[in-house]
Amino acid sequence: LMYLPDYAIGRLVETPVEIISVLQAFIDNDGVFEINDALVGGDDFLAGDLVDSQCAMMNDFGLTVDCAQSDEAFSASFLAGQPSSVWTSYHSNHYSMGIFGGAFSATDLFLLANADASFMGTIGCHAGLNVADAGLFSDIDIAQGVAHHGGLTIGSTAYTYGSSQGVNYTEALMEDLTQRLLSADQQPIGPLLSQSKHAYYLSRGWFNYLDAKSISPMMLYGLPMTRYDLPDNSLRALSVKSQSMLTAEQNMVSMAFSSQDYARIQTADGEYFTFMGQSIAQHKQPIQPVHREQIPFEKDGKQLKGMLILQAEFEDIENFDPVVNESWVMGAQTQTEIVEPALEISQWDRDLPVSLSLPTDGTSQASLNYVPGLYNAETEVERLFSSITLQPIYGGGTDNVPPIILAAAVEQTADETTFSLNIPENQNPELVLVVYEDGDTWRSDILIYNPIESRWEGAVRTQVDRYRLQVVDSFGNVADVGWLTGSFDSLEPPISGTGSTLYLPFVNR
Repeated sequence: LMYLPDYAIGRLVETPVEIISVLQAFIDNDGVFEINDALVGGDDFLAGDLVDSQCAMMNDFGLTVDCAQSDEAFSASFLAGQPSSVWTSYHSNHYSMGIFGGAFSATDLFLLANADASFMGTIGCHAGLNVADAGLFSDIDIAQGVAHHGGLTIGSTAYTYGSSQGVNYTEALMEDLTQRLLSADQQPIGPLLSQSKHAYYLSRGWFNYLDAKSISPMMLYGLPMTRYDLPDNSLRALSVKSQSMLTAEQNMVSMAFSSQDYARIQTADGEYFTFMGQSIAQHKQPIQPVHREQIPFEKDGKQLKGMLILQAEFEDIENFDPVVNESWVMGAQTQTEIVEPALEISQWDRDLPVSLSLPTDGTSQASLNYVPGLYNAETEVERLFSSITLQPIYGGGTDNVPPIILAAAVEQTADETTFSLNIPENQNPELVLVVYEDGDTWRSDILIYNPIESRWEGAVRTQVDRYRLQVVDSFGNVADVGWLTGSFDSLEPPISGTGSTLYLPFVNR
């Protein structure tokens, strides 16, 4: 279960002295603080890509930026100049930053005599953990040290995660927050953090446990209505946005992946593809190209409930050696050599090259998350897609239970495959579709209801190695049982009319 914020909130820490300092700084500045310079630093092994990205964004947005090359240089710059914004990706705990506390300690922050209220964004492990004074290592934690001077901190209360390849996990969340803060002059910081969390969830079509751990612990210490004033030229990049590459026609959407937009990257551990410079690097998974498109969540008074795969075209590359990504806990990994982990999948790394993410914050757009590269560990084949055609399914009503498929029978001859499908009559299917592989193409065909046999039937003029069934009911709910290779019989369906589970107390004497 993944919790995403419904409200933009913050915490005030730790003693009345720090709380009063934050409140007084907010009052004295009418809730608006200036950001005119930035100090950026982080561990090169894990967060070098994030540091480079943040430095580039801030330079493009017109800020004066100091990109520290080491934690010692970072510490010296910070303690000497007290910049108006600080961005860190160092090994951390709640009372210090840098390897073995080499950057600075929370006590250093606390004791600064001339520090003005500043903004600190950090992805160091536990750098946003506020703890009670207990005399363990330090009575002062980082959030408290910043708050002592009226400043605001965004950091994690738990472990954070970085990737050995590219910007990923907690790095990706902070990269998005950085861009939002720079792009939204004098917008409240609390909603920006909330938007980043929702956007992260929406853009991750294959959301895993490390994604959840990247979002949940990120905390704001300060007043969420705090606003930041940026230089006038900081908004110039707002007009530079990539145009949608999606085409829509008769309730269908198609995405074309031009070979010119793929780049084949060679490394010492193998190779991988990017699409328009973008890739996804999840823990112990092959690195794959990635692309995202938005589609309306509501249409003609109905809401988006699912999608159907209609067609896809691809090319298979044999004897492919993929780069397998390794993700680390920020602050626990100190080795300087990246060791490629073993590949733990047996066949395809993903079931489909696209997934649908529905909005969780009341926004009007859903996300189609494409990974147009799949790797088969058994055959050592990398499959690159050149086009994918989908049909978004919109529905109404409160029924969100997918229809049930009882059984499917498949028969093949030399040049034909026939399908017959059993679906309970009370499921009210409106569309039954079979998707099948035909050479270097996925095709789809509609199955027709046979009232005499009480089943859905159809035939395709080819031998089918694998197929998948997609059923849409009258409420727009979509059932998709995944890829299949032959006939099957399912278990008995649950009791009709029940869409929830009742939990009763149990007492054991």
